[in-house]
Amino acid sequence: MEETVELWESIARSAKGGIWPGRNELPVILMDAFNEGEFHDDLDQLAIAIEDAWTGCEWPARALDLFEWGAMFEAVGYLENTTRSPRPSSVPVLYRAQAGREVSGMSWTDDLDQARWFHNRNKEFGFDSRLLRIEGLNPRALYAHFHDPVNSRGEHEWVVDFEYVPDDEIVEIA
Repeated sequence: MEETVELWESIARSAKGGIWPGRNELPVILMDAFNEGEFHDDLDQLAIAIEDAWTGCEWPARALDLFEWGAMFEAVGYLENTTRSPRPSSVPVLYRAQAGREVSGMSWTDDLDQARWFHNRNKEFGFDSRLLRIEGLNPRALYAHFHDPVNSRGEHEWVVDFEYVPDDEIVEIA
């Protein structure tokens, strides 16, 4: 495991001339390294880098598009924090605060209070925000569950492949 952390640190630092990059720079550095084949030989290294870049960035799905994230998540497989794991057999009820009318986000939570916090923050920023719920999601739709209290901002975040989310199963609750 130690070697894995060292690889991602080396890649991230070398991208910024030896210093640790800003948290919102990590996704682009990761994508560049992924495209250059830096993680080709060890998917465990990629798992650590994805978790760090995703949970470290304020808006990871704005830093890279859904297809770029999808390519990396598909390459590594399902993640529980930084560990490549089998997908769970079922998915809890998930919630999302969605800014705007189109549902397109990858970040969901099983914590309704956390979703309400994001919903209120969206409104404070002046966005038209909706609070969404989905039940009975197919586990195939899951890319990751980030819930490590140290690395995931204390959130219970589920990263979802939006292609597997049927529009008619999403319910607006506020």
